[in-house]
Amino acid sequence: MRSTEAGFVDTCLIYFDSADKTWIAHSLETDQVGVGDCVVDALVDLMTGTRNLLELARRDKTIAVFRKAPREIVSRAKKAKPLPDVVFQIALERFTNNLPKGYRIDVEAPTRGAFTAKIPEPIGA
Repeated sequence: MRSTEAGFVDTCLIYFDSADKTWIAHSLETDQVGVGDCVVDALVDLMTGTRNLLELARRDKTIAVFRKAPREIVSRAKKAKPLPDVVFQIALERFTNNLPKGYRIDVEAPTRGAFTAKIPEPIGA
């Protein structure tokens, strides 16, 4: 895996947790987790957490950035469908505060099954 200075491409698994009635975005490379009421919220939460982790690791070299997700998450990601690019782009626009002021776009996705997305890191750093 390349260093955080050069950046890396993270993969995440996005799925609906019916017990908690929330969306989960789980990083396969850093084992960070984002949650939200919709797919976009979960992705933005994951991107925010990963950005914070990378910023901390830049200041404190003892902080480990890379930690593989649990086996069951990795296995589930292998069977998941790719997240539509447009959904990822909406999350990215929200994360980078590029949506026009006052706009919020929510995406309703099927709660059965799971999706994967590639996230180039660091985003917004």
